[in-house]
Amino acid sequence: MIEQQIKDLIIERYGSLVAFSEKIGLPNSTIDSILRRGIAKANVENVMTICKELQISIDGLRHNIIRPVAYEKISREEFEKHSHK
Repeated sequence: MIEQQIKDLIIERYGSLVAFSEKIGLPNSTIDSILRRGIAKANVENVMTICKELQISIDGLRHNIIRPVAYEKISREEFEKHSHK
């Protein structure tokens, strides 16, 4: 079950769901509810917040896969250069 895998990842990286919820600014009850009821039934913004912090692909979750994503760091100048095209 993907929710158990996410929970295990959270515990591995943050030590507890409470520590993780404090880090991302969502109530622990929300995290617990998402993990019990299922990712598919959760608010999309909450799922995005969780995925961003864990650096996992939202698209991967649709296929029940935890797939890491790499966020490329670019300079502000580089970002502005590409955003005006």
